[in-house]
Amino acid sequence: MYRVDKVLVYPWAHLSNSLSNEDSAMDVCPKIAASLKERGKDAYYSPFGWYKAFKIECLGDEVGKASAM
Repeated sequence: MYRVDKVLVYPWAHLSNSLSNEDSAMDVCPKIAASLKERGKDAYYSPFGWYKAFKIECLGDEVGKASAM
């Protein structure tokens, strides 16, 4: 199980062959972020159209640590 404190909900539409209509799709990311905030996470969403340039940093191999426990 991963311990995540901060989340960015990003619309990866190119990963699906079955996309929703634009109005529904633009409503999903804010709802997911709001649900995560209700659960105590520091959550934000990226609006459609933002270019996907961001940096992700990890310390160690979480999968290896989780399976060793």
